[in-house]
Amino acid sequence: MDKLSTKKINTFASKKLDSTDRKKLTDAIIKYHEPAFTLLDVDSGTQFYPKVPFMWSDEPHVSLFERELSKDYFYTELVTEDYTPKDPKRILYKFRGSSECINEYFGKKEMGNFGEYTRYFVPLQDFEKIDLDIFLEEPTPSIQAPKISIESISKPVIFEETYDDDDETDALMSKLTIRDHAAIQWKLPVSNKKWLNNLIKQINKV
Repeated sequence: MDKLSTKKINTFASKKLDSTDRKKLTDAIIKYHEPAFTLLDVDSGTQFYPKVPFMWSDEPHVSLFERELSKDYFYTELVTEDYTPKDPKRILYKFRGSSECINEYFGKKEMGNFGEYTRYFVPLQDFEKIDLDIFLEEPTPSIQAPKISIESISKPVIFEETYDDDDETDALMSKLTIRDHAAIQWKLPVSNKKWLNNLIKQINKV
C-alpha cells in the first residue's frame, strides 16, 4: 500500500489550526467565492469546503468525507495547511459525486473526537476546474421591430430610449448586477460597466 507523502506537509503539526481559527478562515474563503456560488447555485454550507491536497500513488489527491463524496456536486478550493489559498487565481474545483463513489475510491478509517470516520482519497484529476467566464457571459439581446397597426400608420413611431449609465462615475447599489458584484469581490475588471472596470484597474495599480 502506498504511503501518504509528507514532503510538503511536514509542518502540519506546528501549523495546525483550532476549530475557531479554521472556521474564521473558511468563512473568509466562502465570502470571497460568494458571487461564484450565486452564479453556480451552490449551497456553501453543504457543497463547499477548502481542501489541502496531498501526494498519494505519485499523483495529487484530495480527501473527501462520505457526505461530500455522495453529493451530486461538491466544490472546493485548494489551500495550504494554514488555509492560505494555494493558487493566486483562486480556482474553484467541482467533483461530481454519488452514493456509489464510496465503492470507487480508497477509504482510510481514522479516529476523531466524535468517533471513527473515513476519508476517501480522490485524485485531483477527477475534479473539474470551473470556468466562471462562461457563466459571466451575457447573451446579446435581440432587437425586435415595434409592431405598427394600420390605425397608427399615419402616426409617428416613438422608440423608447434606454438610459445607459456606463459612463457614470458613481451608481446606486441597486443598479449593480451579479457580474458587477463579482468584479468588486474578485478585484477583476469583468464588469460590463467601463467606469467600474477602470476603477478596479486603478485600485490594482496601487
